[in-house]
Amino acid sequence: MPRMDGVEFLKKLMPQYPLPVVVVKAVEMTFMDVAFIDVVELEYPEELQFGNIIYVSFYAPVLGGMILHLPRECKKMIVENIHGSNWEALPPNEIDDCLVEVLNVLAGNFLNQYCGKGTRHSMSFPEIMFDESTIPAKDNYIDYYFDGEGKIFKVSVCIQEQQ
Repeated sequence: MPRMDGVEFLKKLMPQYPLPVVVVKAVEMTFMDVAFIDVVELEYPEELQFGNIIYVSFYAPVLGGMILHLPRECKKMIVENIHGSNWEALPPNEIDDCLVEVLNVLAGNFLNQYCGKGTRHSMSFPEIMFDESTIPAKDNYIDYYFDGEGKIFKVSVCIQEQQ
């Protein structure tokens, strides 16, 4: 009888990974591959202040969305790592485009892992928002906190299976 590792066993045991496992794996992979930042999951940290947020919604094969909450220091580190230049030297639209693309890749990685690689998915264009109250079903989002090389940030996810 062939042996299987723990991940393969879990794949056979359940049709998909549990949401927290997928979120953590997608965040770790995206931040390392795109922004060259090592991240680790955290328990709920002390009070945090987030400015604007970056939001994307999912339409298929699942309904829901993802919110990326980044403090200024974290945004700066991401943008400088990706662009290889000083944050102050970049025009604001390039900074925004960079951060929106990070969420775009993160959401894609998340959906590929949650729904299965090769599954077609549909999502909105990520957008920068200043008020969470405009996000549909905001109370249904689950928050995950991360430490990215000393910079704390949050990823919030909501998933509803389509009927």
